[in-house]
Amino acid sequence: MHQLAINGGEKIRAKAWPQWPIVGASELEQMTATIKSGIWGYNGPQERKFAREFAEYIGTQYAIPVANGTVSLQIALEALGIGFGDEVIVPGLDLAGDGLGMSGRECDSDFSRCGTGELVH
Repeated sequence: MHQLAINGGEKIRAKAWPQWPIVGASELEQMTATIKSGIWGYNGPQERKFAREFAEYIGTQYAIPVANGTVSLQIALEALGIGFGDEVIVPGLDLAGDGLGMSGRECDSDFSRCGTGELVH
């Protein structure tokens, strides 16, 4: 078994990760225009434009921008009619947003678990 880099093993990445977010002149121009417009909240003109252009880019009729993955899970559950008291199985080893998405719809989150002999390789 290989040793982790933190324990003295070989590092798998030699150079630093790229800076994020990547912001250039175009992004700064668009952000500045949005802020100066005074309309940069939910469903403003820039958000609607982005949704329309993104939907066209991915080849669908609609796209709905959301704040994060947790909100997207809540919207998906609502669209499926899943809510209060419904049981939803979520990964036991994942980000907290999975469980939070369920709690926003008042679902019962059951965290899955598996033993080492049950892992898929």
